[in-house]
Amino acid sequence: MLKECFEVSDVGQLATPPKRLKGSTTHSTNRIMPKTSINSTTSEVENEDGTVRETTQYRTTVPKDIAEAMDLDDATVEWTIKSANSVQMSVVARGDNE
Repeated sequence: MLKECFEVSDVGQLATPPKRLKGSTTHSTNRIMPKTSINSTTSEVENEDGTVRETTQYRTTVPKDIAEAMDLDDATVEWTIKSANSVQMSVVARGDNE
């Protein structure tokens, strides 16, 4: 299973993912990335039994440098909570079946 990941922690600090170069050893370096905000949208959804429930979705953007370095276009990612202030995003599949 394909799995590349990076951790996001401490406000304003992201661990920059390594550039994906074939046949080379990669390493990550820390650098400040653009800050992004998280927005929520709440809506009502009707269940199969006719009852209505409220659902909230949260949305953010991935900084361009990270998206390009990790080749995130058409990728499927998995999010893991590492702590109250840190998450990990892992690429689990790519649209081109790489």
